[in-house]
Formats: sequence, C-alpha cells, structure tokens
Amino acid sequence: MPRRRGREVRILVVTPILPYPADSGTRIRLARVVGALSRRHDVSLLSLEAGDAAGAARALGVPVTVEPAQSRRGLAPLGIASATTAAVWRAAAGTRADVVHVQGTFGAAAAALQRRPPDVPTVIDDGCVYHLSYERAAALAPSAFGRARGRLRAWRLRRFERALARRAAALVAVSEDEARLMRVLAPGRRVVVAPNGVDVDAVAPSPPGDALLFVGLLGYAPNRDAMEWFAREVLPRLGPEAPEVLVAGRDPGPALEALARAHRRLRLLGFVPALRPGRRVREPDARRRRNAPQDAGGDGGRQRRRLHHDRRRGPRARARARGRDRRHAGRVRRRRARAPEGPRPRGARGPGGPRAGRGALSLGDVRGADRGALCEPRPGSDGVTRVTVVVPVLDAARTLPRTLPALAALAPAPDELILVDNGSRDDTPRQLEAFAAAAVRSKVIVVRESRRGASVARNAGVRAATGDIVAFTDADCCPRVDWLAALTAPFADAGIGAVAGRLLSTPPAGSVETLGSLFTMQLPDQPSRHTRWTPWAGGFPTANLAVRRDLLHRLGGFDESVALYGEDYDLCARLYATGAAIAYTPAAVVEHQHRVTLRPMLRQAFGFGRSHAWLMRRHVRRGLWLALPRRALVRPAFPLPVWIEGAAPDKKVVALLALGLVWRPLLVLLPLYGAWLWWDIGRRARARGLAVSWLGRWGLVGCLLAKAAALTGGRWWGSLRYGRACL
Repeated sequence: MPRRRGREVRILVVTPILPYPADSGTRIRLARVVGALSRRHDVSLLSLEAGDAAGAARALGVPVTVEPAQSRRGLAPLGIASATTAAVWRAAAGTRADVVHVQGTFGAAAAALQRRPPDVPTVIDDGCVYHLSYERAAALAPSAFGRARGRLRAWRLRRFERALARRAAALVAVSEDEARLMRVLAPGRRVVVAPNGVDVDAVAPSPPGDALLFVGLLGYAPNRDAMEWFAREVLPRLGPEAPEVLVAGRDPGPALEALARAHRRLRLLGFVPALRPGRRVREPDARRRRNAPQDAGGDGGRQRRRLHHDRRRGPRARARARGRDRRHAGRVRRRRARAPEGPRPRGARGPGGPRAGRGALSLGDVRGADRGALCEPRPGSDGVTRVTVVVPVLDAARTLPRTLPALAALAPAPDELILVDNGSRDDTPRQLEAFAAAAVRSKVIVVRESRRGASVARNAGVRAATGDIVAFTDADCCPRVDWLAALTAPFADAGIGAVAGRLLSTPPAGSVETLGSLFTMQLPDQPSRHTRWTPWAGGFPTANLAVRRDLLHRLGGFDESVALYGEDYDLCARLYATGAAIAYTPAAVVEHQHRVTLRPMLRQAFGFGRSHAWLMRRHVRRGLWLALPRRALVRPAFPLPVWIEGAAPDKKVVALLALGLVWRPLLVLLPLYGAWLWWDIGRRARARGLAVSWLGRWGLVGCLLAKAAALTGGRWWGSLRYGRACL
C-alpha cells in the first residue's frame, strides 16, 4: 500500500453491503476490516446497499456514504449500471483517495475493473474466487442439464474474475488455498491472507460436560456438509454419554433433518435471534472448507445464491454418502427401538425439553408430546393471549385510504398494530404517522426498515411484536370487522401452528382489477387442515395469515434472500417440517385490492411463476404433478420433481394452434375456445354480481391470456435458473 510522506493514506472502502448492524458474518468481517484500517489511515466508506448511514458512521467511527447499487441487463455475469460505477469513482475523487479497497467480486464489478485500469490503486478483498462455488454447485446438480448450465456459469464467472484480479493492485484472501488460486489468476499481483474465524468473545465458554453449539448458515454448503459429517461419523462414536448437540442456523436441508430425526442428541434450532452466554461454540469449518465469520446471533454470514466451494464429488460419491446416511439412520432407529423408554426426570438433559435456566435456545427440534407444548399460545400476564398485526408497507399511498380504516375498525382490536415502512417515497410515511397519532383502540407502532424486501419488512415487524400470535396482512388489503376473531379461534388446538383465511376482492374499478377479482387467489369456502406442502396445496399467502410468535422465532422468520414472491409459501413448508399444522378458515375474510394496470399484473404473474420453480427446488425432491383439462395426476413416487400445468389457457391455445398446423380444419377450434372464455368470464362475473359489457369481456379474454403467458414465462425462466421442471 502506498504511503504518503508525512501524512496518513486516504482509503475509500467500497462494500456491496452496509456493515451495520454487524449481525452476519460478512458484516462482521467488513466492520473489522474498516476498524483495522481506520486505526492507521484516513478511511471513508461507500456502501452500495441502502441502510442507516448515520448509525454506521457512529458504530464504525468513519464517514459513511450510501449509494444503492443499480443493476442492468447484459452478457456479463454481474450487470452493474454505469451510474453505480460513476458513483464509486466520484466518491474516490471526492475523498481524494490514495487507495480504493473494494469488497468481493460485486464490489470490484461496481468499480468496473474488468473494463479499464482504475485511476487509483485498487485492492480487492475476499473476491475473485466465487467461480469455485459455481463449479461445486454444478458438480452437485441433480440433472445433466443443471450440471452443464452450472459449468457454463462457472466458466463465465472465472473469466470475469480473472479480468478483475489482473486489474487490481493487490488481493486479500480468506485462506491460503484462496491465495494460491489468486496467484494463478493474477500472476505478479501481491496477495495477502486475512483469515475469518468465530467471535469467541461474544459467547462465553460453558463448564465441562455442557452441550455443544454449532452456529452457522446451513444453506452455505460447507457448513451443512460439516454438520452432516459430524452427525454421521463423530456423534455415533461418542456413545450414550454424548453431549447434546445444538445446531443454530437457517436451511438445514433434508439430509441433516433426517439425521436429526435419527439422533436423540442432535437438535436443529433454526435461526435464533440471540444466543445466551454459557454455550461452547465449535468452528463451523470442520473440514477446512471456506466459511464466513460467524456471529453470536444464531446464524452465519448470509451468502447469496449459496456460493461455496469444496472438493469435487461426482454422482457416485454422492450416492454412496446418501447410502451411508440411510444405513446409519436405520441403525440408530433400531438401537432406539431396543432401548427401554422410561420417564425422564424433570430437568434432565436430553431432547425432551430445555434444561433448567436455559430459555433462549429452547426452541429446538422437540418431538412427540412435547411438540404440543411448544405450539401452545403463551398468554400474557393477565392470562389472555395477545395478538399483534404486522403490515409491511411500500409506496402504498393509493391503497392505504381503504386499508387503514379497515384496520382501525377491527373488533376485537389487536393488542398491537405494527406498520413497517419499507422505504416508501410517496405520501405513505405521512399517512402512517397521522394514523398512528389518531389511534385510540390499539397500540400503533410505525417501524422504519430501509432494507427493501417483503420478507425483511415482515421480519422487522416480528422483532418489534410482543403478542403471542402474529397476524399478517398487506397494505393493499382490507380485513373485515370480525377478521381477527375468526383468524385466532383455531389456535385453541395446540397442534395448530398457523391459521390462514380467505381472500376476496374489493369492488373492482377497471378491467384489470376485474380480471384479478375473477381469477386470482380463488380459495375454497370450506375449512380444512393441512400438514404438508405440495405444489397444489398447503401454501397460503401472508395477505391473510397468522402464526404463533414462538414458532416464527424458531423458524427464523421469513427467508430474507427472497426479494419478492414465494417467501410465504416457503414459510408454510418449513412450518410443516416442525410437525405443526396450518388451519384454513374461510370465516376470516380479507378483501384484496388487485393490480389496476396491465404491466404490474404481468410482472406479478411472472414473479409467481418463477417462485414456483424456486419452491420446487427447495421443498420437493421427487414427485409428479400434472394438471390437464378436467383431470389431475399426482405421482409422489416419481423419481424426478416435475410440475406441469397443462390446463392453463395459454397452453390450451398453443395446443390448439399446433393441432391446426397439423390439420388446417382444426384451426376453427381457436375462435371457439376464445368464445368459451368469453362466456366463462360472463358466468363468473354474474356469480359475483359484477356488470361486464360484452366488449369488455373480450378485453378480459386478452388480459387472461397475457397473464397466463406471463405466469408460464416465469415458470420456464425459473426452471432454467433453479434446475426444476416447472412448466
């Protein structure tokens, strides 16, 4: 690093995420890097993620500027808009930086190092090696197409990262293995190693013989592989005196969940907001694999797209590992069947409940009769179950004049009403503050959450909630007066973890809104109970959903890696994995205000289709779901995960067109099918008391076909991206 004679070196640190609050591994590393540099140099920080710049400046002790990154479409693996690149170099010029320190491949791409030599010496920290993660993901892909696509992406990213590395003045690696790779990518460049590790000062050590605690993001494959290896190879050798092993982290995966079911001493806690002192922390990097620094908040560094790298293993090796898992799980079950089962003394160690004095980590994988105790609502001090309503809000000035009066009229009124402003730029903040100031029947809290995303906003509301039950709805929804009473009644059953209600439409004002009221979210009018998520059943939108707060904390809330669409169905699927059920009650009615213009409706349909493939990848390992006109076929034992909606209107049009190309007289079926859609729209409109002209019906036919095509396009795009057949 160059030194200026007689004065400090001015350094601009460019980061893709704001290292405040330091609640993940990546943020902790960034905060420590900035702290170490600022002790010797004049440091300024530019964050490409929106957030609390003033709070970060106070915590880090350096000037902080926020410039949210803008993306663009293109052929490059990382498409960064030129406006973001200009902001980076404008900040470098404004601070008169002698050195620019960029974090990761994304930060280097934001500085456009791949296109031109930088004007200022640039250091890349913890970057230029993520193509190995893509290579590893390609090797583990279940299909030949997925492996080929992954190898192509890894090759393109390697070329991209090589160009970045060769334009940098120096490189910072996390491990010696990465340093060797960087020297190959960029010969002659200086490479230094700044390793990661666990913050052992944040968690006090336990007395000998206490439980072992593993902290890490289990969606990050090296962490998950390390725990699977520990459960499969190490834990059985410790015998009956083995300590209890608590695993805190999101996304454990089906293999680790199966091992947890087989081992009494292995408990999956999910995400834990805060870890109490008195636990020993084991390094997640059990097999010398790349890992981010782990914090004391119950999760590891959040790594986007599950990037990882490891030794390459082929299909045969993976099949052998799965076979060992099954055989080992079978041996454990047989030993358990032979072991005598007697009553466990109160306070004794084991999976039947938490030990005395341990409350923060008591939301583990409780089995048997103890699961009901976990699901029971915890009453307040007055013995009454408290209810909190959480509403995420983003640029909802158009819909809030109908939503806020409906929330104010609820009877009974909720104990808390939390409105989460997700960075609105219209008149939304003023409306929320005025509503909170005028509220008299409920405690109204307005929470500001600068990080965008429906999942992020809902999690912020859950963190602020104190009720035993958290009910969710949206800023474009109008719950009926008796909504909360009907939605919370099924929680009297201890086995119910969540309750979903019915969605109807507000009186439509235009053609697009009318189409949404006729065809979107058509839920049944009969109550039901669900214990499993499938592509056709078991998922419910958060526009009308209530969940026990304890269960939400155990699950880690909503997955914040999902920007939009699918996070609510993912929560339902993870909830079923705990053994809880979801009750559907049509008596709890919320009226939804649908999209009013065509473009937002098509964007929403495309997002829904894309989320279907993502949900298949995450929660369905095998099975066939085939929908045909007047017929549906389900084969759970089908070896591949396949979901085909052959009854969609756009697919029927394509099928009729194909038949017409084979034999021209069959083309007459196309206008006949259009006439049938015209008649069906009129029938649905009459059933709902809507007046639609005959010409307006033809417009709705066109909108319906466009929406179906957008949904299919999202499915195809998601199938290519996530490697699942969802057509």
